[in-house]
Amino acid sequence: PRTVDVGAIERLDRDGCIERWWQVLGVAPPKYTSLELMRKVIAYEVQVKAFGGHSNAVQRALKASLKPVRSEVEADSSADANADTNFDAR
Repeated sequence: PRTVDVGAIERLDRDGCIERWWQVLGVAPPKYTSLELMRKVIAYEVQVKAFGGHSNAVQRALKASLKPVRSEVEADSSADANADTNFDAR
């Protein structure tokens, strides 16, 4: 059976996390990413590669749950853009 040593990931220092991030994700971590978040992302990605990710049904449910949030964010950003360019309202 496949195994993942999450404990080894938890023991990585910042430089170790950056190196492992590169190995697992193929890109550098964002500049100000915390050590705790790097460890969690690395552990998650390693487990997905070892055991597989979410089922198709779970992926569809997650996408469906984000639709209302995305619509709200798009509406807010559209309103912000209009507010920034509507100088005649003053």
